[in-house]
Amino acid sequence: LPYFRLLVPFVRMGEFMTGADPFPLDVGVLRETAREGFIPMLKTFGEALACGILGWAVALPVMAAAVYFACLPLLRRFKVRR
Repeated sequence: LPYFRLLVPFVRMGEFMTGADPFPLDVGVLRETAREGFIPMLKTFGEALACGILGWAVALPVMAAAVYFACLPLLRRFKVRR
C-alpha cells in the first residue's frame, strides 16, 4: 500500500529522536504477528509504533507549512473577490 512507504522513515526519525535502538522492521514477522491478533502485535511492535507516531507528529507541521507556503501564491492568484 502506498501510504506505508513513509512508515520506515517516520519510525527511524522517532528512534533517532528518542535514542532508541533501531527496530528490525520485517514484513514477514509483521504479517505473522498480525495473524495472532492485535495485542500480540502491539506487544511486538508497540515501541516502533510509538516512535513512528512521534516522528510523524514532528514532521507533520513542517510538511504542512511547506505545502501551505508553496501553494499560497497560487491561492492568492485565484482568490475570488467579493
